[in-house]
Amino acid sequence: MSGQKLVADLLSGAGKSLEEHRKREQALKDALANERKRSNQLDERWKVKHGEAIRQIERLATLLTMWELTLGQTDPGYDGDEARLQSETKKKVSGIKKAITDTLKMHEQLEARLI
Repeated sequence: MSGQKLVADLLSGAGKSLEEHRKREQALKDALANERKRSNQLDERWKVKHGEAIRQIERLATLLTMWELTLGQTDPGYDGDEARLQSETKKKVSGIKKAITDTLKMHEQLEARLI
């Protein structure tokens, strides 16, 4: 094998290695960009969920304050049926969870349109 042929083969091999390296580098850059995008979407989803939870808490705190002001006391000393109290509480919590879920679904639909 002549010197020129050897140098040409080495240059060709180096070129192929460089091209493979560039392809791998681009694949890693793409994967990183996708991961950042996914991370940002998750972050946004948690912000939406948190915001909706805060809105629901504020609404219920307002209702509670109205009841406290109407009754003139913060602890009315409930003497009613405990099972009914638990049932009504579960309904309210279920309503809050539904509102949060609905907000997340709406956010997902908007998010899907942006992609």
